[in-house]
Amino acid sequence: GHIEYPTYEMICSGTTGHVEAIEIIYNPKIVTYLNLLKVFFNTHDPTQVDGQGNDIGSQYLSVIYFSNDQQKIEAQRYIEELINNNAPIVTKLYSEKPFYKAEEYHKNYFNNNRGQPYCQIIIEPKYKKFIKFLERNKDAAKFFIDHISLYSNVLDINLIDQHTNRWVWRRLSENKSLLW
Repeated sequence: GHIEYPTYEMICSGTTGHVEAIEIIYNPKIVTYLNLLKVFFNTHDPTQVDGQGNDIGSQYLSVIYFSNDQQKIEAQRYIEELINNNAPIVTKLYSEKPFYKAEEYHKNYFNNNRGQPYCQIIIEPKYKKFIKFLERNKDAAKFFIDHISLYSNVLDINLIDQHTNRWVWRRLSENKSLLW
Protein backbone atom coordinates (compact mmCIF):
# COMPACT_ATOMS: atom_id res chain seq x y z
CA GLY A 1 0.00 0.00 0.00
CA HIS A 2 0.93 3.63 -0.27
CA ILE A 3 0.20 4.69 3.35
CA GLU A 4 2.53 4.01 6.27
CA TYR A 5 0.87 2.51 9.37
CA PRO A 6 -2.67 2.43 7.96
CA THR A 7 -5.61 1.87 10.28
CA TYR A 8 -8.08 -0.96 9.83
CA GLU A 9 -10.70 1.55 8.71
CA MET A 10 -8.35 2.97 6.06
CA ILE A 11 -7.64 -0.49 4.69
CA CYS A 12 -11.35 -1.38 4.64
CA SER A 13 -11.93 1.53 2.27
CA GLY A 14 -10.08 -0.44 -0.41
CA THR A 15 -8.22 2.68 -1.51
CA THR A 16 -4.86 2.30 0.28
CA GLY A 17 -3.41 -0.52 -1.82
CA HIS A 18 -2.93 -2.68 1.28
CA VAL A 19 -3.88 -6.35 1.60
CA GLU A 20 -4.90 -7.94 4.88
CA ALA A 21 -2.22 -10.52 5.66
CA ILE A 22 -0.45 -12.43 8.36
CA GLU A 23 3.29 -12.64 8.79
CA ILE A 24 4.88 -15.99 9.47
CA ILE A 25 8.40 -16.13 10.81
CA TYR A 26 9.61 -19.71 10.58
CA ASN A 27 12.60 -21.98 10.86
CA PRO A 28 12.94 -24.13 7.71
CA LYS A 29 14.66 -26.81 9.78
CA ILE A 30 11.36 -27.26 11.63
CA VAL A 31 8.74 -26.63 8.94
CA THR A 32 9.20 -26.56 5.19
CA TYR A 33 8.05 -23.76 2.96
CA LEU A 34 6.15 -26.38 0.96
CA ASN A 35 4.12 -27.29 4.06
CA LEU A 36 3.33 -23.60 4.59
CA LEU A 37 2.19 -23.37 0.97
CA LYS A 38 -0.01 -26.45 1.42
CA VAL A 39 -1.67 -24.93 4.47
CA PHE A 40 -2.16 -21.61 2.71
CA PHE A 41 -3.76 -23.06 -0.40
CA ASN A 42 -5.90 -25.53 1.54
CA THR A 43 -7.38 -23.06 4.04
CA HIS A 44 -8.67 -20.28 1.80
CA ASP A 45 -10.09 -19.92 -1.71
CA PRO A 46 -7.18 -19.11 -4.04
CA THR A 47 -9.56 -19.06 -7.02
CA GLN A 48 -11.79 -16.14 -6.00
CA VAL A 49 -10.89 -13.08 -8.06
CA ASP A 50 -12.45 -10.26 -6.05
CA GLY A 51 -11.84 -11.15 -2.41
CA GLN A 52 -12.51 -14.00 0.01
CA GLY A 53 -16.03 -15.27 0.60
CA ASN A 54 -18.30 -12.40 1.56
CA ASP A 55 -15.32 -10.06 1.99
CA ILE A 56 -15.06 -8.35 -1.37
CA GLY A 57 -12.38 -5.86 -2.36
CA SER A 58 -8.71 -5.49 -3.17
CA GLN A 59 -7.77 -5.68 0.53
CA TYR A 60 -9.00 -9.32 0.63
CA LEU A 61 -7.14 -10.77 -2.34
CA SER A 62 -5.10 -13.97 -2.20
CA VAL A 63 -1.46 -12.87 -2.13
CA ILE A 64 1.92 -14.34 -1.16
CA TYR A 65 4.82 -12.01 -0.35
CA PHE A 66 8.09 -13.87 -0.74
CA SER A 67 11.37 -12.99 0.99
CA ASN A 68 13.77 -14.54 -1.50
CA ASP A 69 14.02 -16.10 -4.96
CA GLN A 70 13.78 -19.65 -3.61
CA GLN A 71 10.42 -18.91 -1.96
CA LYS A 72 9.19 -17.31 -5.19
CA ILE A 73 10.24 -20.33 -7.25
CA GLU A 74 8.63 -22.80 -4.82
CA ALA A 75 5.39 -20.82 -4.77
CA GLN A 76 5.36 -20.57 -8.58
CA ARG A 77 5.90 -24.33 -8.88
CA TYR A 78 3.15 -25.11 -6.40
CA ILE A 79 0.71 -22.77 -8.17
CA GLU A 80 1.62 -24.34 -11.55
CA GLU A 81 0.94 -27.78 -10.08
CA LEU A 82 -2.50 -26.64 -8.88
CA ILE A 83 -3.26 -25.04 -12.25
CA ASN A 84 -2.20 -28.26 -14.02
CA ASN A 85 -4.81 -30.01 -11.86
CA ASN A 86 -7.46 -27.65 -13.25
CA ALA A 87 -7.56 -25.20 -10.34
CA PRO A 88 -7.91 -21.63 -11.67
CA ILE A 89 -5.54 -20.08 -9.12
CA VAL A 90 -5.55 -16.26 -8.96
CA THR A 91 -3.07 -15.88 -6.07
CA LYS A 92 -0.49 -13.19 -6.87
CA LEU A 93 3.17 -13.29 -5.87
CA TYR A 94 5.02 -10.15 -4.78
CA SER A 95 8.35 -9.43 -3.16
CA GLU A 96 8.24 -8.67 0.55
CA LYS A 97 6.86 -5.28 1.58
CA PRO A 98 6.71 -3.46 4.95
CA PHE A 99 4.41 -5.29 7.35
CA TYR A 100 2.05 -3.37 9.65
CA LYS A 101 0.56 -5.15 12.64
CA ALA A 102 -3.11 -4.97 13.50
CA GLU A 103 -4.45 -2.60 16.13
CA GLU A 104 -4.77 -4.06 19.64
CA TYR A 105 -8.52 -4.66 19.34
CA HIS A 106 -7.90 -7.10 16.47
CA LYS A 107 -5.30 -9.15 18.28
CA ASN A 108 -6.59 -12.48 19.57
CA TYR A 109 -9.90 -11.50 17.96
CA PHE A 110 -11.28 -14.98 17.48
CA ASN A 111 -10.61 -16.07 21.06
CA ASN A 112 -12.00 -12.82 22.45
CA ASN A 113 -15.11 -12.76 20.24
CA ARG A 114 -16.20 -16.38 19.77
CA GLY A 115 -19.82 -15.38 20.42
CA GLN A 116 -19.86 -12.97 17.47
CA PRO A 117 -21.84 -14.35 14.51
CA TYR A 118 -18.94 -13.59 12.16
CA CYS A 119 -16.59 -15.72 14.27
CA GLN A 120 -19.10 -18.58 14.46
CA ILE A 121 -20.15 -18.53 10.81
CA ILE A 122 -16.90 -17.59 9.03
CA ILE A 123 -13.88 -18.20 11.25
CA GLU A 124 -14.85 -21.41 13.06
CA PRO A 125 -15.39 -23.35 9.79
CA LYS A 126 -12.00 -22.19 8.50
CA TYR A 127 -10.34 -23.30 11.73
CA LYS A 128 -12.03 -26.71 11.41
CA LYS A 129 -10.89 -26.92 7.79
CA PHE A 130 -7.33 -26.29 8.94
CA ILE A 131 -7.56 -29.06 11.55
CA LYS A 132 -8.91 -31.47 8.91
CA PHE A 133 -6.00 -30.51 6.66
CA LEU A 134 -3.59 -31.42 9.46
CA GLU A 135 -5.34 -34.75 9.96
CA ARG A 136 -4.75 -35.56 6.27
CA ASN A 137 -1.15 -34.27 6.27
CA LYS A 138 0.61 -35.97 9.15
CA ASP A 139 4.04 -34.69 8.08
CA ALA A 140 2.97 -31.11 8.81
CA ALA A 141 0.68 -31.89 11.72
CA LYS A 142 3.18 -32.32 14.55
CA PHE A 143 4.87 -29.01 13.90
CA PHE A 144 1.65 -27.06 13.57
CA ILE A 145 -0.01 -28.63 16.58
CA ASP A 146 3.08 -27.93 18.69
CA HIS A 147 3.56 -24.32 17.51
CA ILE A 148 0.17 -22.77 16.80
CA SER A 149 -1.85 -20.38 18.87
CA LEU A 150 -4.94 -18.44 17.86
CA TYR A 151 -3.95 -14.82 17.48
CA SER A 152 -5.91 -12.00 15.93
CA ASN A 153 -8.41 -14.62 14.71
CA VAL A 154 -5.83 -16.32 12.52
CA LEU A 155 -3.36 -19.08 13.14
CA ASP A 156 -0.18 -17.42 14.32
CA ILE A 157 2.85 -19.66 14.12
CA ASN A 158 5.20 -19.02 17.03
CA LEU A 159 8.57 -20.53 16.22
CA ILE A 160 11.82 -21.20 18.00
CA ASP A 161 14.08 -19.25 15.63
CA GLN A 162 12.41 -15.93 14.89
CA HIS A 163 15.28 -14.64 12.73
CA THR A 164 15.73 -17.40 10.17
CA ASN A 165 13.14 -16.60 7.53
CA ARG A 166 10.16 -14.32 7.06
CA TRP A 167 7.19 -15.21 4.92
CA VAL A 168 3.90 -13.36 4.57
CA TRP A 169 0.73 -14.89 3.29
CA ARG A 170 -2.94 -14.04 3.03
CA ARG A 171 -4.77 -14.40 6.32
CA LEU A 172 -6.24 -17.83 7.04
CA SER A 173 -9.55 -16.64 8.33
CA GLU A 174 -12.19 -14.30 7.01
CA ASN A 175 -12.08 -11.94 9.98
CA LYS A 176 -9.89 -8.86 10.14
CA SER A 177 -6.34 -9.67 11.11
CA LEU A 178 -2.85 -8.34 10.81
CA LEU A 179 -2.82 -5.61 8.22
CA TRP A 180 -0.59 -5.30 5.21
